[in-house]
Amino acid sequence: MSDKKVDSLVKDLAYSIMGTIIVAEEGWGKDLPDWIKTQITLERMANNIRRAKGEKIEEATDAEVVAYLYTLSLTAPMTREGVNVYEYLVGKYAKLPEGMEVSELDEYEQRTLTQLKRQIYRDSTKAFKSRIGRR
Repeated sequence: MSDKKVDSLVKDLAYSIMGTIIVAEEGWGKDLPDWIKTQITLERMANNIRRAKGEKIEEATDAEVVAYLYTLSLTAPMTREGVNVYEYLVGKYAKLPEGMEVSELDEYEQRTLTQLKRQIYRDSTKAFKSRIGRR
């Protein structure tokens, strides 16, 4: 394995563990439940394995979106689409009360989720690179 590949794997691992968790409101970020933080780390590590196998992944994980929307929901009312995306993702991790389950997203909601994942990933990797002193 080349030195460049090893360096990339080490950076990915460091990001998985120490990468910035992007939240909608910094004040609420300190109140993220531990299970979300743990899930973010696990999902980032799973992405590392996929990257090591050659996949190009430039999106945040589902758990990162949950963290962002969790803090957003504490800050301001969310749109119906935002609520649907949040309930859809949270439903992957917990049993929601009857009537709150969202089993699938419509095309607009899926597009919104994809855009949010890309933006969170860009913001998180930028913050991480800044923190470790690389631009």
